[in-house]
Amino acid sequence: MKISQENVLVDLNFANKNEVLNFIGAEFSKRNWTKPEYTQSLINRDQADSVAIGSYLALVHGQQQDCDLILQEGVLVIRLANSLQWDQQVVKWVIGLALKGDNQLEFLQNIAIAFSDEADALKVYQENTSVKQICDYFNNLDFE
Repeated sequence: MKISQENVLVDLNFANKNEVLNFIGAEFSKRNWTKPEYTQSLINRDQADSVAIGSYLALVHGQQQDCDLILQEGVLVIRLANSLQWDQQVVKWVIGLALKGDNQLEFLQNIAIAFSDEADALKVYQENTSVKQICDYFNNLDFE
């Protein structure tokens, strides 16, 4: 799935993960990607098993059984201005997913592989600061 520049947000600050989850849920709803109830699915998914996966990355997504709350698929990329402590992980990138079934699973697997090396993930954060750079980086990842 290609990421458009309007779906990349840079230098946002949040006090905690709950603010992030609520922000993403509100953005999804505002963009008509999901029904408002999807925010609770994002929160429930993180409570069941933290979506902060290491390498400075949190992959915010809902529970599989709530895919009927997704109206239109989309991916939101957030580059945080400052690191955020998310459970036991330090997070600099938050990727919000409003994807269904195999699309969600495939994206989760591929982005986890792309961010598997912590040093490389930090370099990506340091070198990609603008919306265009971030958009280009994520769209040039080889997910095949």
